[in-house]
Amino acid sequence: MPQSVLSFSCPRFIPLCLLAFTLIDTTSSDLQGLDHVYPVAPGDTRTPLTLGLMLSFSGDYVNKGAIPGIQLAVDTINRVGVLPGYVLEYSLTDSKCDQTVALTKFFENIVWSSPPKVAFIGGGCENATIETAKISYFFNLTQMSCDSSTPEAEDRTRFKRYFQTLPNDIHLSQAFVQILNTFNWTKLHTIELEYRLFVQTVDRLISSVDTHLGYNITASSFSGSYQSTNSLNSIILRGTVFRTESRIFYLAMYLNDTIRVVCEAYHQNKVQPLYVFITLGWYSDGWWDSSTVNCTRHQMEIALNRSLAITLDPQIRDTNMTTSSGLSFNQYRKLYLEGVSRLNLSDVYDGEPCFDVVWSYGIALNRTIRDLKYDPAFNKLAAAASHLPPNSTFYMENFTYSNGVILERMFQHLMNASFIGITGSISFNANGIRNAEYIRILQYRFNISNQLQRFDIGYVALDQNGHSVAFDFLPGESMETLWPAGVPHDGTHKKSTITIEPGVTAAMYILATLGMALAIVCFIFMVVFRERKFIRLTSPNINYITCGGCMV
Repeated sequence: MPQSVLSFSCPRFIPLCLLAFTLIDTTSSDLQGLDHVYPVAPGDTRTPLTLGLMLSFSGDYVNKGAIPGIQLAVDTINRVGVLPGYVLEYSLTDSKCDQTVALTKFFENIVWSSPPKVAFIGGGCENATIETAKISYFFNLTQMSCDSSTPEAEDRTRFKRYFQTLPNDIHLSQAFVQILNTFNWTKLHTIELEYRLFVQTVDRLISSVDTHLGYNITASSFSGSYQSTNSLNSIILRGTVFRTESRIFYLAMYLNDTIRVVCEAYHQNKVQPLYVFITLGWYSDGWWDSSTVNCTRHQMEIALNRSLAITLDPQIRDTNMTTSSGLSFNQYRKLYLEGVSRLNLSDVYDGEPCFDVVWSYGIALNRTIRDLKYDPAFNKLAAAASHLPPNSTFYMENFTYSNGVILERMFQHLMNASFIGITGSISFNANGIRNAEYIRILQYRFNISNQLQRFDIGYVALDQNGHSVAFDFLPGESMETLWPAGVPHDGTHKKSTITIEPGVTAAMYILATLGMALAIVCFIFMVVFRERKFIRLTSPNINYITCGGCMV
């Protein structure tokens, strides 16, 4: 895939001194006071451009651990000089993974607060993202998400200027067809949270698998409301969460609910080698070490051992390859984890796609700034859109929410983006959704240190239409490494045929024939001598019935 060409002067390989970036000097307690701009280093005289950023610090999904990845991308853009004459900063706010809160914060801290934001990243989870993506266009903002993969967003008529660096989760259904075929499973039970992200994915899974004869996919769901009689708490208390013949379970839900289901599985002894769980693969590493349930880490590990995880979240194949930002994946991870430790945050996967979101905006802003400099006609249109005086020169800092000219140019540059990011090759389809190339399959199992770990064991390749091609094991992985005791049974009742040796069959026929002959002889004997006193004392009628039964 071609690399993006940016109009700044920088060697292909960034000097290592640039990798020693400095995170914003912010403590974990400071992060609670959000809703303000996180500026660049003091003394930087370049003109600031501000990104609006919305993450989720609480609620069903928490991704504040992505902040070090975002800051690393901003810092790299500023140090390298991706935006000539400008320096990038961001204004951070918390959606709490709630659509009402997200909309309120969008207006209060993105639209109505100064300075104007040149683009918007958010909103922290699927619920918040969908609602803000419906309206951000009306303020001439492009919006990009690094935490949402909902199928609902793939609709350009509703989400006119929206992008996301995660592929659409709808493609997960294709992986299940290959998984069921590979492991010879025909029965699967899904447990889903009644949120759009999970409901739409499971619906597509059921419809996809229904086209293949012989599969039996069942589903149960629970409400996200703790007060509902159909809440996960109520289902667990009633003991119905695993009331099914299937032994293969797909858990389509957020992390906190998955933790509770896996803990309940341990208490009900629904563990290997009889049961297998398939979880979402975008949970953070070590997520099973939780103090929120009545299970120890070891008990959670027992319940998860040899289960699977599935994810569309991409991961670059060559972790030492230098990407478009000048960082390799391994260099990024080292710096990211340092930032996580410094800010006392959790390691979350979102840090990587969020880095690529910021870098995407760096590319789009770089090209828009270049267009303003070298295209007088475009500059004149942009100036008029921001209501500048006649013959004024437009600069990016003059952007206002009434400027649809800048919006459309940014939109075109994002649509044409094609580069190697921290998560691999990045480009977008016509709906602004990242193109999916493959689906990763992982397994939970103990490593040589006897610690539970997720291992990439294979992948399902996708064609240009998002249809699965085949399941392939990674080098060193096979059926034997996944399940040394054999592939778990899916709970389907199987008919068995017992074959008897011909010699045994012949002997049985001979004995049966001799038995029938003896019964006939006895019957004739009873008839001939029925008048004799000794025979009458033996109840001849009953003897006739006995002989008939022996012949049958």
